[in-house]
Amino acid sequence: MIHDKNNPLNLYTSKILEYPDLLKNFLFQVNFQFNANTILYNLVQSLEKSYGYDTGGSVGETLMLRARSISLPKKTTGKINTHYMGSLRNYPGRTKTDGDVSIKFDEFQDLATQEIFYEWQNLIYNHGVPLDTLEATNVLTNVETGGAAADFIAQYTAQVNIYIYDSALRTQLPFYWKLYDVFPTDNGSVNLDAEGENKVSPELTFNYNTWKMYRNSAATGLT
Repeated sequence: MIHDKNNPLNLYTSKILEYPDLLKNFLFQVNFQFNANTILYNLVQSLEKSYGYDTGGSVGETLMLRARSISLPKKTTGKINTHYMGSLRNYPGRTKTDGDVSIKFDEFQDLATQEIFYEWQNLIYNHGVPLDTLEATNVLTNVETGGAAADFIAQYTAQVNIYIYDSALRTQLPFYWKLYDVFPTDNGSVNLDAEGENKVSPELTFNYNTWKMYRNSAATGLT
């Protein structure tokens, strides 16, 4: 057996021991960042207040605490090609940074996620009847049936930040992901089952226009 302290074939002598812990896929937060003073911001803020939750000024905390799964965004590049003398040569084509992402939430008996996303989707397309006092929340005013609450994308979209934490849960890791111009495209399906014994965890689909990976300004705490 080789006893070289730098032997890369030996688990106990290789430099892998100098690496930090493996990245854990369950130590994360999904942070919805709503554009300040927009219709959507005011909507979510008013709903969170109606539940009696003190978010300390962090609008969207209700969603962060209930998010249970998400996929990191991806960039895809298509191909264009040419043929010559029986050979094929590929070149990078159009690159896409937009896409869909699914987020699963745990639902509690306040039905907060159901209400927030119901009203959020109504900002984009209102399928209710104006002044219908029997509607779920009736928090939207002056929005015509079939119409949107605004003509500007910033009014009804959010940014989503994905943070990952170290094993000690003391600091965020060196990078985080930010999804831009996020809005729900599918409120998912919830299956109720009289013979089941599971929690309700709706999985919603969102669209984002682009995304970036940022260096975290917070110290990582890794040594």
